[in-house]
Order: sequence, then C-alpha cells, then structure tokens
Amino acid sequence: MPPLRYERVYQLKQDLPELQVILNGGITAVGQVDEVLEHVDGVMIGRQAYHDPYFLAKLEQHFNPGWAPPDRHEVVAKMVPYIETELARGERLGRITRHMLGLFTGQPGARAWRRYISENAFKDDAGPEVLITALDKMPVAA
Repeated sequence: MPPLRYERVYQLKQDLPELQVILNGGITAVGQVDEVLEHVDGVMIGRQAYHDPYFLAKLEQHFNPGWAPPDRHEVVAKMVPYIETELARGERLGRITRHMLGLFTGQPGARAWRRYISENAFKDDAGPEVLITALDKMPVAA
C-alpha cells in the first residue's frame, strides 16, 4: 500500500473548495475523523470497520451523543434471526460470521471469540449455536 498523504488531499480541497473531497484510508480512531473533517467534506471508513465493526457504533455515539450503542452481546443476539433466515436460504454460516470476527476487538476474550468461530463456522452443519458457544468462551464481565 502506498503511503497515505493526507496533506495532498487537504491541499486539493483548499485549492478547489467547490470540489467535494472525501478522504479514504487509514482512519482508525474517532479523533482522526474529527481532525480530517476540519479539512475535507467526508471520511470513508473501510478496513477499520471490517476489523473492528463496533467502531461504527463508537462513531455513531460520537456524532450522536444521546444514542446508546448496543452491547456487543446484544449485537450477536440480534444477528441470530438473520442468520437463521440466511441459513434456511442456503447460505453458509462462515460467510456471515467472517464479518463478525472483529466484533470484540480490544475486549477480553476477543481471541477466543475469533478462534472458535474461525474453527467452527465453516463446518457443514454450523448454525447460530457456533456464535452462542463462542460467547460462552468469553470471560464474564466484572
């Protein structure tokens, strides 16, 4: 990946203020979003959202302070009906859960979560119970 040169993007916006400029790349923290938005019109969040999907909840709460993000366990529970529907349609669990592997990034037990899902979600008979068992492998919150 080439080095990110935000200053060039900022200069482009400064030189052409009528141009809508949206920065894409390298954003990993909420504070960075604020900083970038001081210079350009928008920010795209890609890899960070894939590796840490809960980052999107943190962003929503940052820009909408009255909004309370769901607990990660709630997110898993809310995914179960969707997963059941998709499995009934012939989808494989692993194709859904691969997007959930980073849900507990930075939390105690995140490695156990990822590992259990990675080892079990692609099995022929894998269903929502894989997520429930993965949750059971997480440490109990203090």
